[in-house]
Amino acid sequence: MFDDRFKRTIKKIVILVEPLIITVMGMVVGFIVISMILTVMSVGNIKF
Repeated sequence: MFDDRFKRTIKKIVILVEPLIITVMGMVVGFIVISMILTVMSVGNIKF
């Protein structure tokens, strides 16, 4: 009985937290990609 209730509670928590984790991971990956693109673009602007 306790084990079944515990499993249901954990499942509910995972269902609620999963979209948040996916969103945060997407933002981190997007930040890394944008910073790499900006770095590559700025290399052409260096004056020797």
